[in-house]
Amino acid sequence: MQITLEHPHNLAEPGPEEIGGTGNYSLVIAGPDGRAAALLYFLDTGSYSEVEHIPGYNWVQRDQISWLTRESARLNPQASSAKLPALAFFHIPLPEYQEMWDTQICRGQKFERVCSPVINSGLFAALLEMEDVRGTFCGHDHVNDYTGSLHGIRLCYGRATGYNTYGREGFMRGARVIRMTLGSQDFNTWLRLEDGSATMEQPVHEPV
Repeated sequence: MQITLEHPHNLAEPGPEEIGGTGNYSLVIAGPDGRAAALLYFLDTGSYSEVEHIPGYNWVQRDQISWLTRESARLNPQASSAKLPALAFFHIPLPEYQEMWDTQICRGQKFERVCSPVINSGLFAALLEMEDVRGTFCGHDHVNDYTGSLHGIRLCYGRATGYNTYGREGFMRGARVIRMTLGSQDFNTWLRLEDGSATMEQPVHEPV
C-alpha cells in the first residue's frame, strides 16, 4: 500500500486501522451534475490463513464485513429500489464463485480450481443484504476468467495481467474492462487482451 500511494492519480486508501487488513476503502463516482452516481467498495482478502489448524487462504474478517455494511448504509441509505449501483473488488474469490460455476450458466473459462478460503465468513450474504452491490471482481486464480450471476449478483474474475507469475499456454494476459452507464443498475464487462484485441463474448458453460 505504501508503494501504491506513491503513484500519481492513485485513488487507493489504507482504510481504517482498527479493522483487519490494509486497503479497505470506498470510492464514490460522481455523475455530470457532481452528485454521487455509483459506488465502489474495496476489501483486503489477506493472504494465508492465520489459524494454525485451518489450511489454505485467509478470509474476509467479521470486522471488515461490519465496516462494509456500515459504509453501505452511510453512502447508500436509500430504499432498495433507489440505491446507487455499487461494485465490490477483492483479490481472493469467495466460495460462491465455485457454487455459481456448479449451478448457473457462466461465460468464460475455468482452467483451475477456485482457490477460495476454507472458511466462508459470510461476505456474500452481507452483499445480498446491502442490496446495492451489482457485481464483484476478483483475481487470484490466474487461468480462470469466467463471469456469471448468483442470487442477483454478478460474480466476475479478472484476467491475469502480470508476467511474473504462472499462466497457461495460449491463455493470453489481459484485463477485464467494466463500463457503468449513468441511470442503469447494470454494467457491461469484457476482456482486453495483450495483443490489443477485445473479447466481447466468452464461451458459455452450462452446469452438469
